[in-house]
Amino acid sequence: MPNIMEYHIVMLVSENPKKPGSKARARFDHYKTGMTRDQALKAGLTGGDIRWDTKHGFIKLLSPAQYKAYKARKGTKGKGKAKAKPTTANPVALTVTTQRPAIPPAILNATE
Repeated sequence: MPNIMEYHIVMLVSENPKKPGSKARARFDHYKTGMTRDQALKAGLTGGDIRWDTKHGFIKLLSPAQYKAYKARKGTKGKGKAKAKPTTANPVALTVTTQRPAIPPAILNATE
């Protein structure tokens, strides 16, 4: 089993989710996909940052073997293809499928 310091960080968010102007936001900017946990700590991140950001889904830690497989998959996935962006020319991307549940008339007409 590899040492935890050799695990690689993979970014799961594209934007910095931390509060603007905070020290945590400044530290979060030091993350780079592929850096090891040891490199992250040397860059100024703390063990608490890494735990918090992993728990909240901002980053993921992968063992060296997992990271190698991740890079191999990422290198072949979607090369040369752009993701569909919401535009008027692409109405499917604009479709939102959230629906509110119907409110029974008895509740709508109820008086207190």
